[in-house]
Amino acid sequence: MKLKALNDNSIDINGTSLQGYITMTRRSLNKAFGIVERNEYADKVQYQWLLQFEVSGHPDVIADIYDYKEYQDIDLDAVHRWHIGGNSPLAVACVYAALNNRGALTIVPDDFISYDKVFVPNK
Repeated sequence: MKLKALNDNSIDINGTSLQGYITMTRRSLNKAFGIVERNEYADKVQYQWLLQFEVSGHPDVIADIYDYKEYQDIDLDAVHRWHIGGNSPLAVACVYAALNNRGALTIVPDDFISYDKVFVPNK
């Protein structure tokens, strides 16, 4: 699994859907995937990280990490349950693997257990 693109506007999230959740602080996500500013004028999502992964034997995996209908600022150090969207259940495994690779996996993976049949190679 290789992180191919990060917060690039060319990452097309059309057709993606909720795949899982991750619980951590916005500061940790900013550290791992870059700082995103609050888009207070957005309809349903105010914070969003866009990711594209290259996974051997699979088409590119698109993932996005976002709040959903929070309609408020999320403090940098508040522990928050973020949505993980994607074009495949592999999106969740890729996000967790990327956080682990970047040293930011200091969380309890709340819904990850439901993806125990997903295999993502290390290389």
